[in-house]
Amino acid sequence: MIFFKRIMFFDNEALIICDGNCKKAWGMNSRPHKQFSDDPDDWENIPDDELGIAPDDPGTYEGSNCKPDSAKGMNKWCARECERSQIVILPPIGGGGEIKIYNHNERFTNMPKKGGE
Repeated sequence: MIFFKRIMFFDNEALIICDGNCKKAWGMNSRPHKQFSDDPDDWENIPDDELGIAPDDPGTYEGSNCKPDSAKGMNKWCARECERSQIVILPPIGGGGEIKIYNHNERFTNMPKKGGE
């Protein structure tokens, strides 16, 4: 199921869209990953099925907002820190665009040309 919340983002109407799997949300700066080199961008994510449940408080905040208990409580943390969400700026009337939510059950490398084994 996909969840969304209408917000204003830098003076633009937008949506926060997420998969609603808050129990697996670590936050972009807290999610465990495998580092391949000294380059901070040379990493690979660890898929959901290899990780346990994320902490209720992963230690990251946006303003006074922390990770919510469920997608119904979407807030600034979801918009700026959650790796499971995406901000989509709404197009003008008649516009359109593709919305894609990443599948956290699969591995991906941040820098495919360097990462991997």
